[in-house]
Amino acid sequence: METIRLEFTKRFLREFDSVKKYNERMRKKISQFIKEICKDPLRGTGKIERLTETRFSHRVDQKNRLIYDFFPETHTIRILCCLGHYDDR
Repeated sequence: METIRLEFTKRFLREFDSVKKYNERMRKKISQFIKEICKDPLRGTGKIERLTETRFSHRVDQKNRLIYDFFPETHTIRILCCLGHYDDR
């Protein structure tokens, strides 16, 4: 299997920094999901939903989703955000 290239958006980094400061349980859950996504971007614990051909949502809790793009041709995962819900956008 090819090595996965992992990218983080500035938005994700800001949101994750906030999570790290105020919610340790959520930080651990998001970190675990990222590890799972690197092993298999299409499977893992929690509810995973395909939003578009390349975009996926991984349910963190009732309100928040870890949203990422997966580009199989380049073996790249781009983590977009972790706070809020895609319906909120």
